[in-house]
Amino acid sequence: MRKLQSLKVKIPFFVMLLVTVMTIILVTLLIRIGSQGIRSSAIFGFESTTKVYSRMINVWLEQSIYTSEAISRGYPQLITFLQDRTPENRTLLEASLKNVVANNSNIQGIVVLDANGNVVSDSLDGKVVNSSTTRNFAGTGVWQKVMSGQSAVLSSVDLSPADNTKYVVKIFSPVKNASGNVVGAISTMIDWLAFIDKELNLVKFGNTGHPFIVDPERWVIADPVPSHVRSEVLRNADYIKYAVENESGYYEFKSPFNGKDSIATFYREPVSGWSVVMSIESDELFAHINAMKRYAVIGTIVILIIASIVIVFYISRITNILHLLAADLTILSKGDLSWSTPPGFENRKDEFGEIAVALINILDQLNEKVKIVYDSAYTVKASANEVAQGNIDLSNRTENQASGLEETASSMEEIASTIKSSAEHTLEGNNMMISSKKAIEEAGRIIEESTQNIEAVYESSSKISAITKIIEDIAFQTNILALNAAVEAARAGEQGRGFAVVASEVRNLAQTTQTSVKDITTLVADSEEKIAAATETARESKEIFQNLRTQIEETAKIMQDLSSTAMEQQAGVDQVNIAITQMDMTTQQNAALVEESTAASEALFSQAEELVTAMEFFKLRGANTKRNITKVERKKSSPTTDAKAVQENKPASSKSSSAFKPSKPELKSPIKKHHEEKMPQMPAKTVKDNEFGNTFDTSKDTSDGFESF
Repeated sequence: MRKLQSLKVKIPFFVMLLVTVMTIILVTLLIRIGSQGIRSSAIFGFESTTKVYSRMINVWLEQSIYTSEAISRGYPQLITFLQDRTPENRTLLEASLKNVVANNSNIQGIVVLDANGNVVSDSLDGKVVNSSTTRNFAGTGVWQKVMSGQSAVLSSVDLSPADNTKYVVKIFSPVKNASGNVVGAISTMIDWLAFIDKELNLVKFGNTGHPFIVDPERWVIADPVPSHVRSEVLRNADYIKYAVENESGYYEFKSPFNGKDSIATFYREPVSGWSVVMSIESDELFAHINAMKRYAVIGTIVILIIASIVIVFYISRITNILHLLAADLTILSKGDLSWSTPPGFENRKDEFGEIAVALINILDQLNEKVKIVYDSAYTVKASANEVAQGNIDLSNRTENQASGLEETASSMEEIASTIKSSAEHTLEGNNMMISSKKAIEEAGRIIEESTQNIEAVYESSSKISAITKIIEDIAFQTNILALNAAVEAARAGEQGRGFAVVASEVRNLAQTTQTSVKDITTLVADSEEKIAAATETARESKEIFQNLRTQIEETAKIMQDLSSTAMEQQAGVDQVNIAITQMDMTTQQNAALVEESTAASEALFSQAEELVTAMEFFKLRGANTKRNITKVERKKSSPTTDAKAVQENKPASSKSSSAFKPSKPELKSPIKKHHEEKMPQMPAKTVKDNEFGNTFDTSKDTSDGFESF
């Protein structure tokens, strides 16, 4: 089945089919034209033959008429007898007629007729005159023509009265007197069979062809086949009727005897009205046509066989070349570009030579272009591999940077928490120092009043008890205030250590004051004596409080500076956190870009590898195109390695593998400000103080429970 689909079969088949169809059409046309020519020639030949026979009959009849007219004009005995039919004249006439018959072998007898068409004498010793079959011709067409002074031929052929084995043709010629009037006529009986046998010579030709003569009554009056003469079958045949009814032509029919196709040509003789007919079977008449058809068919078959052999041989040479070309193209389809056309193939002068030259050019161009593409593919593959390696390094660095940022953010959270706590404590200490300042000022005022009171003791001794009570209350409040100051100093830690000393001294002073008050109460009697000592003590206390106030003011300024510094540090830490957050966002974006770049490089590497694989399909001339480029695979580095890589500013080493599957950078979640969640930032406000200047305050309740004096 595969061979049937090949051009080696298809092309000869279709060419032979085309040649066969065209040859058959051409031969058919030639046969048809030739057949028509031969047919026309045969029919024309037949018609010519019938005309020849008709002409021969016409000549014979003209001669016979001439003979008959010569007799009718050359023997005065005829006029004499017709004008005076005496026995003597009859005897003379019959003797003359017998003499004529004796001298002319073609004449079987002569009959004399009067002007009424009656037979009045003959050359046959009265056989015609006395015969019961003798008829009167008056009123017939022949007789009318005779009476008009013309000779006429009786169309029927009758048996000879002199010899029953012979047929005669009767020619009537008028007999005229000296005035030119027709006084009678003679009927010259011409031997019909002698004419047919000696002159007309009707013979069969071929196996089925023969000429014959038909009278106007459709009777066959002459035929080489005796059984056809006066045959009723032929008389009723269509072609006989057609021949009698028409002057000339041909007619195709089926033989009334064997039913075979036949053809007849005919031509009417003008004098007698007889039709000369020639019939023959079509197969015999057109035997040359059939032979021509057979020879044409045989010749066509022989030509087709020879043409088939030549076409198959020639096309086989072409298809063999196409087979070689297909084999070469099959090699080309397998990617082998190292082959070339067979030697000398390109030197052919036909289209195959052009194809060979084109193939050589194609192979040269393909080798050149494929090598370029091959090298480019390997270059792209190597570049993609390098880009992938760079992406892996960049991914590791980005991951390490994210880890470092997270650790930095965590440290910054701790620093921010510590700074915020210190700022709050500093703010609280500052507020406490303000309160202590107010308390010290109040205590100094009280001591001053106490001094004044002591100095006024001399004047108002009655008021000592009240003053003592007041001093005792003041001492009590001072003791509490000192206690609270000590507590607050303890809270301040190292920063409040100096303040704790002051608070301790204040407390001791308060206790001393209480003791003194008690002593005053106890030794009220001794007050006057000891007033000077008390006054001196009060003055010393005033100086102490003044010194304490100065120290507190200095401490308050230090606390203010610490508070301002802490707030500035907190603001700086907030800016650092914002910067770290932005760096984190940038790192995340870089990670996304790295991921996209990694995916792109992976796709590029895969496509380059596919292109290289596709290009490895081709085998080039004298070139080893196989090269190995190993894909890199990302290896996720450990935290220790990441930290080390960050410190050394280089990515951790990763192992290459044959499959390039770079892992996605796994960054930790974006840095969150845990200190903001644990300790929400409180809105800060600036408070104006007359002595200490601008200080920071928060919404946190810093009330220490003291009441102003």
